[in-house]
Amino acid sequence: MAKKVSPAKSSEYSKEAVQKLLKKKVFVRAAPLTVMPLAAAATTSVNEYFEAIAPTLRLQKITQDKFIAELDPRSHDINNKTLYPDKTVVGDDGYTTISEIARVSVSLQSTIATKQCVHLWAKNPKFSSKRGSDADLFTRFKEYWTERNAQSALYLMAKSALTTGDGAICFFMNNKKLSYKIWSYKDGDTLVPTYKANGVDIDKFVRRYYSIPEGKDIAVDTIDIYSEKTYTQLQQSGVGGTGWVVSVPEATHGFAQIPIAYHRESDVAWGSGQDLIDKIERLLSDLRESNAYFAFGIMFLAGDDINVLPPKTSQGKVITSTDANSSAKLLDQQDMSGSIKFEYEQYTKQLYRNTGTVVIDPEILKGGDQSGAYIKNLYNDAIQYAMDAKPRWQPVLEKIVSVVKEALELEDRELGFRELIVISDPDIYVPMNVAEETRLVNESLQARSLSAETASQNNIFATPDEFARIKNEVVVEVKPVIPPIE
Repeated sequence: MAKKVSPAKSSEYSKEAVQKLLKKKVFVRAAPLTVMPLAAAATTSVNEYFEAIAPTLRLQKITQDKFIAELDPRSHDINNKTLYPDKTVVGDDGYTTISEIARVSVSLQSTIATKQCVHLWAKNPKFSSKRGSDADLFTRFKEYWTERNAQSALYLMAKSALTTGDGAICFFMNNKKLSYKIWSYKDGDTLVPTYKANGVDIDKFVRRYYSIPEGKDIAVDTIDIYSEKTYTQLQQSGVGGTGWVVSVPEATHGFAQIPIAYHRESDVAWGSGQDLIDKIERLLSDLRESNAYFAFGIMFLAGDDINVLPPKTSQGKVITSTDANSSAKLLDQQDMSGSIKFEYEQYTKQLYRNTGTVVIDPEILKGGDQSGAYIKNLYNDAIQYAMDAKPRWQPVLEKIVSVVKEALELEDRELGFRELIVISDPDIYVPMNVAEETRLVNESLQARSLSAETASQNNIFATPDEFARIKNEVVVEVKPVIPPIE
């Protein structure tokens, strides 16, 4: 249980101090150039030097509200009647009517984010221990990782970062057992880390959200502040929310480190392809608008005294006219399917390439057991994208491992887990031929190019303590019974 420490002084959380804590780096995207770039000056020497200056590229601020709007198809630009207004029609009588245009929005953003997250974090990371480490402690760590659902926490945090820009896992001990809470902007949590002078280590972690205090029925602006050893909570007070009061006195959170794993991406999963998604939605909307007009035949009638089409329920439908020069024909729509299909396929192909997204038609995998090499070749773009993302995610993975090790020592009351060196590496997920993968592991074991311990760790069917189980097994040799010769 957390222990209370000396209460915070009122001066520590003045309005100015809180504003300083809430400073958060903005998300940006490159803005279009408004003028032609100047041509580079000529030089006659490869050894010329110039004064280094900060980048001058124009950037556009992007809010996390914009990320969420891009994620939800109902909030897409195509549904914004200010950007894409409906048609205004003025009749012969002078009255104006509004004709709604077709609007097609698709959830490509969600598809891209899900696939990126699955490739990175659908599988447990590859864990290995330093040579000479206690094997029992390492096995217990792997069991505890699964037991406390650390992988689920990691996946959900990553999904938040890929869809809103950042995400965090707040770990805490609940009845002496490790639990967690996912913080995400889409759930109303604004996450603000402040860093030490080195710019790498987090000094304090701030979460801003709205909560309903006990005994009240209105939400209050609330701030949680985590330091290396303590936790405190502030709530806005005063007329118009001009001040902050300590609602939960400063107390120790029970860990020897900030128990929060935080990750921030420079952009959301689909960021580089958002412009292409806008074009795809506009293309589909124009196609739908055209089909709405031309899907049913349009009959052109010319001449005087024409009896129009009879009801559809009548037999022998005939159009009659006493005018010898009258005519009736169906208007043909110009076939645009080829050009529209080409444009749509090119946009989609470039979108998937830019975001490392692979969409496999099940028909491709029909017709037998495909080799692992063939499947990996199909997913090559996704594998490369995930490999490129691994270095960005490595620090937060190591942070989670560190917190889980500490919680394991607190829970099991056994020393040594904090000092246990666990080497972790994201294990990129791609569909595999299970029989082939298992056969390769077994063949490597038989060829003695792989140890029994490593083989048991890499077997898809293995449990965290598989090697210990193998060593404890009693092997009974069964000799074949050879019948006597008569």
